[in-house]
Amino acid sequence: MTLFLCENDVDDQWIRWVRAGHDPALIYDPGTNSFEELAGIGLPLGIFEDSRYQTLTHEIKPGQIIAIGTDGIWETTNANSHQFGKERFKAVIQANASESAAKIMASVIDAVEGFAGKCEKSDDVTLVIIKVEVQ
Repeated sequence: MTLFLCENDVDDQWIRWVRAGHDPALIYDPGTNSFEELAGIGLPLGIFEDSRYQTLTHEIKPGQIIAIGTDGIWETTNANSHQFGKERFKAVIQANASESAAKIMASVIDAVEGFAGKCEKSDDVTLVIIKVEVQ
């Protein structure tokens, strides 16, 4: 099983996370129109009894969007066997960056479902969107 565990402190403006084999979360900064991966080293849970995990910290700023998703999003395929991909995923986040976290999440899910059409999904589509607000 993979895991991405994070703690956000909006008062001190940081996010701290640990990855256990899960795809990196993304931070989108509308001010610079750029994405950054919240990477780190860590095997999926249960592989080795003595596995060690890396705790990392990153500054966050108001307006930034943190997206934590499963690979079922970007690996969703359409009738032509093309994958939705991370670039489409990022484009939906960019296009909806001024919206609420709930609206951004709904827009991503709608885009994935529209892309897949009637094709059966082979994996779960799970998504968490965090929008850093001004305090």
